[in-house]
Amino acid sequence: MDELTPAILERAALPVDFTVDDKVRRRVAECREYTATAMSDGRAVYGATHGRAEGLGSNSSCGAHA
Repeated sequence: MDELTPAILERAALPVDFTVDDKVRRRVAECREYTATAMSDGRAVYGATHGRAEGLGSNSSCGAHA
């Protein structure tokens, strides 16, 4: 394994460009909609409504359903 150097850490902090397949984009959009709907219905969504530190904002990530 390579040694972790300051130069490697600096590169890791830079933006990364990548391409996402349309199927993945649709899946992410479906998940976001599911999460938004669940939250507006007052349902608990792990990582969005509980299971994280207070004060981290209201943005959520996928994981609401399998």
